[in-house]
Amino acid sequence: MNNSLKKCSGFCTPVIIYVVFALIGMLVSLARDTDAETKVFILIRQLIITLLWTILMYWLCSSCKEGWAWFFLLLPFVGLFLLFLVIILGEIYLISSGHKVARPTRRQ
Repeated sequence: MNNSLKKCSGFCTPVIIYVVFALIGMLVSLARDTDAETKVFILIRQLIITLLWTILMYWLCSSCKEGWAWFFLLLPFVGLFLLFLVIILGEIYLISSGHKVARPTRRQ
């Protein structure tokens, strides 16, 4: 099929997945034990970020660039994975080289 004849929809799979995750995140942040003013601030911030990210991904999907939408959807997960990997490898290096790794103490 010719790519010029392909009809692109703005609501592709990455957009839908992102909106679902964002809504779940908002519900979780509302359930946290914080005061009402903080909840409102967090909710407004999350709504703005979600709206901007959704607009970007919608534009990418409607421009037939669904691969880029997947990239932006998976970017935070890949970043967190790399961060955890660096932390784990850093601790392994410190332990194997004989350094003591500081552990948090329990509060009573």
